[in-house]
Amino acid sequence: MDDEMRYGEIFLSKVLKYGLILSLLIAFLGGVLFLWQHGNQSYDFHVFKGDLHQLANFEDIANGILHYRGFAIMQLGILFLIATPVARVAACVFIFALQRDYMYVGIAGFVLMILFYSLFWRTF
Repeated sequence: MDDEMRYGEIFLSKVLKYGLILSLLIAFLGGVLFLWQHGNQSYDFHVFKGDLHQLANFEDIANGILHYRGFAIMQLGILFLIATPVARVAACVFIFALQRDYMYVGIAGFVLMILFYSLFWRTF
């Protein structure tokens, strides 16, 4: 295995590792903040309330983060967790392009288009 491939694999492993660590830290921070703000509340678990509508889009999550809401920060951690493998596929496109392996650039680019479409299809 040549050095170029080795550096590419190391880069891809770091993308996954640091993306996971960052998402876990953000979600943990949001959980601690949520417990600090709402830890003394009791909840009725006999009635299912479903998703929080205020966290359904990026604007509401950003607004919640600016107001230091724990749920919004946890949701940001989940978004980073979802974005980590997408970033890995994007890095694959870049690495394959540097290696001039255009067939894999096309395959990884197609996979990246499918991922973006599946993530954002409601906004188009």
